[in-house]
Order: sequence, then structure tokens, then C-alpha cells
Amino acid sequence: MRKYLLLFILLQFSGCYYGTNTEIDYARLDSKIYEPTDSIEDIELYWDGTNQPDKKYTQVAVLEAKGNQEDGLSSLLHQLKLKGQELGADALINIKTTNTIRESGTLLSLITNPDDNDATQYYSLVMTCVAIKYK
Repeated sequence: MRKYLLLFILLQFSGCYYGTNTEIDYARLDSKIYEPTDSIEDIELYWDGTNQPDKKYTQVAVLEAKGNQEDGLSSLLHQLKLKGQELGADALINIKTTNTIRESGTLLSLITNPDDNDATQYYSLVMTCVAIKYK
């Protein structure tokens, strides 16, 4: 019976991959929960090093988007705007881009042979910003 259970678990992980999805992380800076923004087109964008909003605002959250192998600037910016919309942001400020190295592979190889897995490393675009709400 144990053998069948182990085989079942291994088969479940055989088709599972890691490191292939776009990752969106955030850390709240304000304890208040805001209503979602009506449309992502309503969210203003301010890149790092450019003029910032002249209105008073509250910082809602710090956002980070890590792309997969195919993600470009517009794709990650869209994902950040979607998260900003969900958090009720009026604008995203201090938008920055950088790169990082990510790994992708199968969970089965990671579990069965962690010292010699078949992970593939690739460069990934990373974007960070601060979501704000106007007062």
C-alpha cells in the first residue's frame, strides 16, 4: 500500500514545474483597505528619476514583479497595474527595472534528486514600485 501511495504522489509531481510563472509580490505599507480602482487605465505611472505626483498621497504597498523567460516590460507593468488596481492605488511611483537570475525545472527532479536536478537558469526582468492613494 505504501508503495502505491508513494507512486501516486510522485506521479502528481511529475508534471509540476517551478520557476515558469510570473511572480507578483507586495508588502502593505498602510493598514487601511481601499476599494479597488475602477480601471487599470486610471492608474498613473511615475518612473524612478522622473517627476513625482504633486498631490498629497499615502503609500499603500511596495510591489515587485518577477518575469518568466517570455515576459517583457509591458507584461510586467500590466501585472503591477492589476495588483495596484486590486489594492485601490491611484498611481504607481518610483517604477524601477532590473534583472535577476531565476531557475525553472520539475518538482519531481527537485524532490527525488535535489543535488543533481535538471534546473535551467535564465535572466528575468524584475520591476518594483510603490502603489499610492491620493488623499
